[in-house]
Amino acid sequence: MTIAARGGAQQLVDVVRLLGDRRIEVADVGLRRPTLDDVFLELIGHGADAVASACDHDSQAGGRT
Repeated sequence: MTIAARGGAQQLVDVVRLLGDRRIEVADVGLRRPTLDDVFLELIGHGADAVASACDHDSQAGGRT
């Protein structure tokens, strides 16, 4: 499972501690910084493939939007 969080390392520590307090077993945990793709998806709301597909559709329709 992957969960996006803005709190960084401190939030990860807090979540792991809370899971331990509730006796929920954690097999693995990690922290990674967002990639450019992650940022693009967050800002645009869909992947670059959807943008390219929409552009292709517009060009085939005579450039009308």
